[in-house]
Amino acid sequence: MHNPFVPETLEGWSLLHLMYRVRWDRVREQSPEQLQRLAEEAVSALVVADAGPTGFVQMLGHKADLMIVLFRRSFDALGEAELQLSRSALGQVLE
Repeated sequence: MHNPFVPETLEGWSLLHLMYRVRWDRVREQSPEQLQRLAEEAVSALVVADAGPTGFVQMLGHKADLMIVLFRRSFDALGEAELQLSRSALGQVLE
């Protein structure tokens, strides 16, 4: 039986794994209000109605701290999502 929380790739989903180190020094410099804005910008950049799911995963035992998994219906949509992330406040604390 199909799990409704897992997109099926048979329908043409494109998938991108983005792995980042978090610049913790930059995160610690942020006020609680700035961190809230950072989170809200990330959500608005990556959670777009009918675009496809986005997952945030803590990386264990790896050089990266965070993996963002994007499911989109085309490579162009993946590129747009990656660009929106890089322009957001969250993108400024990721390396």
